[in-house]
Amino acid sequence: MALLPAAPFLPLPVAAFACLGLAIIAAALPIQGRARWGWSLFFLAACGLGVAGDTLAPPALASLAALGLACAASQHARLSAAAQWLAGTLTLLLALHLVPGFQPLLLADGLSLSPGATPFTLRAGFDKAAAGLLLLACFAPRCRRFDELGQSLRDILPLAILTVVLTLAAAWLNGRVVPDPKWPAVAPTFLAINLLFTCVAEEAFFRGLIQEGLHRRFASLGPALPVGLSTVLFAAAHLGGGVLHAVIAGLAGLGYALVHARSRRIEAAILTHFAVNAVHFLGFTYPGLAP
Repeated sequence: MALLPAAPFLPLPVAAFACLGLAIIAAALPIQGRARWGWSLFFLAACGLGVAGDTLAPPALASLAALGLACAASQHARLSAAAQWLAGTLTLLLALHLVPGFQPLLLADGLSLSPGATPFTLRAGFDKAAAGLLLLACFAPRCRRFDELGQSLRDILPLAILTVVLTLAAAWLNGRVVPDPKWPAVAPTFLAINLLFTCVAEEAFFRGLIQEGLHRRFASLGPALPVGLSTVLFAAAHLGGGVLHAVIAGLAGLGYALVHARSRRIEAAILTHFAVNAVHFLGFTYPGLAP
């Protein structure tokens, strides 16, 4: 495992990502009233620090502003459909790192945490995380009280556990991973980034924007279409790792989609997704066995 030295990191880039993480936490908190929009202050601070610390350049700010406008326009009935398509397109471009002007925060390179594992790089991307934050705030149905959150999580717990077990069992039986319990020094950093910058962004897109949007538009058809289409798209997004990887991701995605269909709250899908990733990271070969 080769951790990058601390010296090259400037305080301003680190502060920008910290503020972005706080914005995501604030947006996810089950609160009501004007305080529900308090995340925007952290987000503006993150953008300001990002510009000052050379994390964000003008094209990055322009793309985030365009996504913000699309999210706002989606609240108006006449603009809703077009705005959602625009928001989805911009989110894909940002998640795939195709928009210039973003400088990722590189935290560790050449990490090899398990015997025979493929080395991987740990980094945080402002583009994908910021897009996820905006979708979370504007599209994803969230709990409004802590007791509602608790009840939602209790309702989906058996399905969430089944999703974790089946996904990792499939990966193990197909030779992608083997059991490898561990708690490496990088674990807290990895878990925080994975939850806030990966799971939130992916669930806000696939469940908050796509699945929930389909459910509202085709409510009379039931949950099959939203669940099926969001699952297929989630699997397709993982084809870069090969067909088998996409199939296993699709199995996990089906679990996330069913959890969301049952709870109709984004927190349940986010935490189920995070549970799969955390158990994978802490209990099995990560990210997978080298070919």
